[in-house]
Amino acid sequence: ETLCEASASCFLNMEVVIENPIEVHSIEVEILDVNDNAPEFPRKDYYLEISESAVPGARFPVESAQDPDVGTNFIRTYRLSQNNYFTLDTKAVSENSKFIELVLKKALDRETTSLHELVLTAIDGGSPPKSGTAQVTVRVRDINDNAPFFDKSTYKVSLLESAPLGSLVIKLNATDLDEGSNSDVLYSFSSYTPERVRQ
Repeated sequence: ETLCEASASCFLNMEVVIENPIEVHSIEVEILDVNDNAPEFPRKDYYLEISESAVPGARFPVESAQDPDVGTNFIRTYRLSQNNYFTLDTKAVSENSKFIELVLKKALDRETTSLHELVLTAIDGGSPPKSGTAQVTVRVRDINDNAPFFDKSTYKVSLLESAPLGSLVIKLNATDLDEGSNSDVLYSFSSYTPERVRQ
């Protein structure tokens, strides 16, 4: 790697001097690569934020691993840990470079799973092969896809006719499974509620 860098074929040209009698010979030495380096990602951890509205087939690029070895000892394949939502797509950009993307294969639902922990592995072609890994954490960004709901669909209340104005009639609570401002609930009477009840 020091002498040849990323070149697949590497030769050193030398001249050898033999004494008695003096002779000069040109020698070409081929330097062969051994698999002495494991693939390594630029970072150990990657964080992606993907909206739960992302459609299957959506693509999310991830940095590829690096390997100073060349030829058959360079990175051959990438693998993604078993999961239900993402698959991996790789495209060769050049002999020693691949473009990798996470591909969404199933719609995300933040209310079911808000965080996906994946392991991305790069494997070289050496014998035995060497590998390197990176952790990919996908946080699912919420969209307003849930309506608020009450514990019951109907509430019945009895109220004395002599109850003063401003008396507490019933305490209600609605729940919304979304997060952030998407989970804020505003309470109001419907337009079908008689005016005297609203007062």
